[in-house]
Amino acid sequence: MKKIVILICITMIASFGIADLAINWKNTSKGIYDVGGSGSTGPFITDGLAQLIWSPTGIQTGTPGAYNVVGGALLPGEILLTSTFTTPNYGFWSSVDDIYTNADVGGANINTGKFFTRIFQDHNASAGVFFIDVGEVDASAWVYNPGPPADPQTVYGDNAVPATTTINANNTAVIPEPGTFGLMGLAGLGLFMARRSALKKARRI
Repeated sequence: MKKIVILICITMIASFGIADLAINWKNTSKGIYDVGGSGSTGPFITDGLAQLIWSPTGIQTGTPGAYNVVGGALLPGEILLTSTFTTPNYGFWSSVDDIYTNADVGGANINTGKFFTRIFQDHNASAGVFFIDVGEVDASAWVYNPGPPADPQTVYGDNAVPATTTINANNTAVIPEPGTFGLMGLAGLGLFMARRSALKKARRI
């Protein structure tokens, strides 16, 4: 009997230790201008990449500059929960629903971190394009249901982009990692040498 009671207690503790959270992540009301956009005609971003990110400390890109997030890479401590592409209509995207637990954030307590949205100017998150981090929400403000995933607490909704914004409003841009710069340099050197060799051959003819 004691063993059964202990087992029930352990099961209850484990279930209360795992928060489950249903996130309804979308942007269907706040436009995202491309560089130089304004008014009803924009231009708006039409083919951007949007990411839902969890981090223990929240947004790290408060300072204008270039960040190593090429190809949608993450900054230290960030965990990607899901991603989607923006539509040609104002930079919107439709609802992406899912349920997340502590396991989805590396075993950390999901309700001690922060959620936010990162939006890139193009869907490849190419080097040199702008991106912006918006809609940070402190997860501790949410009430969690420790029950089974079938009955989670639904949060976030249309807060992914809290206000109409411009993709370069914070002047944050994408840079490739140092290793990529090295490869680019080698590729450039290879092209230069090939060009030089072709010119020498042409002079001999």
